[in-house]
Amino acid sequence: MMNRFKYKITGMVVLLAALFFITGCSSSHTAQTESSAVSDANFNQNNWKFYPRSALPQNGIAKMVDASFFVSLMGDSLSVYLPYYGTNYGSSDIMSGKNPLDFNTNKIVLNKSRGKNNLWEIQVQPKGQDQVDLMDFKFYTNGTASLYIRFTSRSSISYNGTVQGISSTK
Repeated sequence: MMNRFKYKITGMVVLLAALFFITGCSSSHTAQTESSAVSDANFNQNNWKFYPRSALPQNGIAKMVDASFFVSLMGDSLSVYLPYYGTNYGSSDIMSGKNPLDFNTNKIVLNKSRGKNNLWEIQVQPKGQDQVDLMDFKFYTNGTASLYIRFTSRSSISYNGTVQGISSTK
């Protein structure tokens, strides 16, 4: 009886691993190699776009994210279109149904630094947008990225995905 239980658990783990592998391979935005990943110039000039693959709410399970969601920074123009899964702690917009991660702003405070192994760490504080307190990005040399978002009156959320450079000659 115990062996049958172990086989079921092992089968479920293999199935979940295969699901994550297949989903990751089928995404329209794939991780790039270091030679074609975002260049330092893209980060220095603030011309990049983050595409999430998965979301991890503070109190919940990981959720796959479709390819239509993004965060882009072009100069000082921040565009955010991400799904939100979490808890609202008494904000007055709870009845509006408005997604707190669907906004555009030209008012941001930006801090950039280089971490170990050429990791870029970028913190963005959108001003004039009262829901989001801080967006903390980590960009790796292989094109993968992570994002942690802290809110003023909601539970935080994290995303994993990829980053691409945006041509500044548009």
